[in-house]
Amino acid sequence: MPVGAAVDVGTTNIVAQMVSMADGEILETSSIQNPQTRIGPDVITRARYCSHSRSNLESVRRTTVAAIQSVILGMFESLCLDARSLRRIVFVGNTVMHHILLGLPLDSLLMPPYHADHTEEVITTTMAIGMKLLPDTSVYIPPLVESFIGNDAIANLLFVNRTNQKHPVLFLDIGTNTEIAVITDDKILITSAASGPAFEGMSLQCGMSARSGAIDSVIIADAFARPQIHTIGDTAPCGICGTGVVSLLAGLLQSGLMNESGSLNRDSPSPRLHKDDGLLRYMLVTESETTTHQSIFLSQVDIRMVQQSKAAIAAAIMMLLKTAEVLPSEIVHTVIAGVFGSRLDLANATTIGLLPKLTGSSFSLIENGAIEGARILLINDDAQQEVSHLVERIEYIDLMDNPDYESMMAELQFFRPI
Repeated sequence: MPVGAAVDVGTTNIVAQMVSMADGEILETSSIQNPQTRIGPDVITRARYCSHSRSNLESVRRTTVAAIQSVILGMFESLCLDARSLRRIVFVGNTVMHHILLGLPLDSLLMPPYHADHTEEVITTTMAIGMKLLPDTSVYIPPLVESFIGNDAIANLLFVNRTNQKHPVLFLDIGTNTEIAVITDDKILITSAASGPAFEGMSLQCGMSARSGAIDSVIIADAFARPQIHTIGDTAPCGICGTGVVSLLAGLLQSGLMNESGSLNRDSPSPRLHKDDGLLRYMLVTESETTTHQSIFLSQVDIRMVQQSKAAIAAAIMMLLKTAEVLPSEIVHTVIAGVFGSRLDLANATTIGLLPKLTGSSFSLIENGAIEGARILLINDDAQQEVSHLVERIEYIDLMDNPDYESMMAELQFFRPI
């Protein structure tokens, strides 16, 4: 049976699908942690490391290629298929992942005007990329948009374009670098916000990625009540991920334990508020209830970090809508992609001002729109042409050093609906 592989080389995880080339059926989905996380959690740290020397770049590239190969070979083994049945691979990812995979210099991404050196589509082979454990077969890599808008955004837009016929559509892929697009009948406005790793849980004191044991939802009935938590996998908690933080902040706000400026209420007699070196923290779970035997809390420092990320994303959304001359109430459909998006409580996100009031919008929460787009490219002969048409419609809005964006960020620091 001829098969293909759709691969999303993400900053945190590499996700792959094995797909039947005959009918497009997804035979298996598998993932592995991106080995680049050993260098640092964010793309800028990795880009700097790779730019330090050619040997650094080549070492990271080889390690990444090896990880991708292991995922694909693991699926062949699991499905009891011969690797020689592989006919094609489609790769998507952000700009830094794209450049590392192809061994391209990253210097231009680290200095003004922050342009990618190579944005065109790439048609190559597994052997040319260095995948020596796989049969030599064709590889397609879609074009990039701009410096920090990778072809994962193109794949997402392809998926959204095929599933949404009414416009305007708002698309968000929230992560360390958040990609946002407004799709109208005649154009696609797209931008990115340097939102940091707070909503991926990675920079918080008790934060973690969205995996088994992560608290992904919190309900606070009142200031004195024990919070109700839900964990991924319904296991004992070991940390809190981004969606858990969003719901926790909404609960703190609604219970009066935190004000709109993001300050925990020092005057509250709640037993859940503890002081540590003069700084307040909200105790979510005690050490006796966790698998790590350490308490899980949200500190005032954590809140300030999330506050910056929330303002960066909200301001980027509002700036893009303003440029598109579209009101939030005029959006007919909103697509939120990524692991964070697939678990997000929209009411909580609106309560804290992460999202505007999208009163006329329906919603789709999808875990991996990028890999769905990659699968479309894998099995549809006309999809590459469709990508070319999408790219022609795209207008990139650069928010870097934009005084209006910075003013909007300052205005949207508060935790309140917008």
